[in-house]
Amino acid sequence: HNYISACGHKLVIGKGVTGQKNTKGRYFKLCGGDYRGSFASTDVTVLSGDWYMIYAGNFASGTISGDAKLVVKDANVTATIEATYRGTIKGDVYMEIRNTTGAGNVYGGAASSGKVYGDVTKYFGKRGVKNISKVEILD
Repeated sequence: HNYISACGHKLVIGKGVTGQKNTKGRYFKLCGGDYRGSFASTDVTVLSGDWYMIYAGNFASGTISGDAKLVVKDANVTATIEATYRGTIKGDVYMEIRNTTGAGNVYGGAASSGKVYGDVTKYFGKRGVKNISKVEILD
């Protein structure tokens, strides 16, 4: 898999970005944290582009000790948008998703074996999420 990892730094993907597929035909994954690692907090804004998966926190193991923020607008996400997959977020999660298309799911909690300890806030706006098959908060 190909990743863009913010490693806990504030990251803004601006307007006009287009995605590139890897040799397996998938777009990049984007993480507010990293594949593994520990970070104080995350803050990711995506204003365009094509993505395979987007995570507010880490993909695999590791801990976000504070809050995780993710804003996605005017993007295409072909798999899922998640707070984390197997990582841990000890603070709150804020996910704002507007005018975003995709074929996957939106998970406000840990989609696999991780844990989100704080509150989860999700806002989908007037135009919300299009072609997303499931939206849920997982404990």
